[in-house]
Amino acid sequence: MTTNLQIEANKKNALESTGPKTENGKAIASKNAVKIGIYTKDILLDNENIIEYQELLSSFIDDLHPEGQTQTILVENIAVNYWRLKRVWRYEAGSISEISANVPEWTHSDNSLENGSRINHIVDLNKKIKEVESHIAGTCEYMNSIKAGCVRFDVKKWTCKGITRSINASLAMVLEKLRDSIFDDQTGKDFDLGKMVFEDKLRILRKKGYDDSRIGEVLIQCLEEQAAEYCQKMDKITGEKESQTRLLSLPGAVESEKIMRYEAALQNSIAKSLSLLKKLQSIEQVDS
Repeated sequence: MTTNLQIEANKKNALESTGPKTENGKAIASKNAVKIGIYTKDILLDNENIIEYQELLSSFIDDLHPEGQTQTILVENIAVNYWRLKRVWRYEAGSISEISANVPEWTHSDNSLENGSRINHIVDLNKKIKEVESHIAGTCEYMNSIKAGCVRFDVKKWTCKGITRSINASLAMVLEKLRDSIFDDQTGKDFDLGKMVFEDKLRILRKKGYDDSRIGEVLIQCLEEQAAEYCQKMDKITGEKESQTRLLSLPGAVESEKIMRYEAALQNSIAKSLSLLKKLQSIEQVDS
């Protein structure tokens, strides 16, 4: 893999290029950007920006001051290889191969895929995301119904729009929230041990003056806290999915070795072109 020292050395070599000194030479160099764009369409991929490449090419022309056809070819060779090198860097960072949004639809039985275990993990994460989304949606619908006064707490189940909630579990949430002000020692122990049935919970709340409206107010507080926890869980799962998806786009060991060889070849080509360009420019400078 290319080291920082190699990159800096190539930059230094580029800056040391002498370039044309005569006015005629500078005038020729200024037109080279137009002349040497002939290879542009041959090296760009469909998703790459031609303007970005042309700007890169122009920057090399400004730095290296090629004069004559031979020097302009060398400069374009440097630009082309540097463009390819940037492509390699993007690939190494995992930004070339974006994982399709349909990753969850890949099956566990497809053994032709690399990183199969990671793909399966992403599939599992997507299932968890859907479960959490369902919990959040159900909780919001339940809270809205409570606020609208559509929920009765003297029945054991509430059902609306395909969502079912246990009123027994809801009463338990309310009692837990109010336990310091509503339980004595014995009832607190019975509650913790699970000895209270639905009727016991409702009776205690009614005895303390909690009608459906007051029960609903406390329950909404509990549900808001629950929804916040679901959102935190969603953020964590989503972050893990994004991380695993990015890792999935990185090359494997064999592919990495090929990329490293290719990267080294590009660096060598750039270095050789720079060296030859400097020699040609030095010779022309002596001749002039």
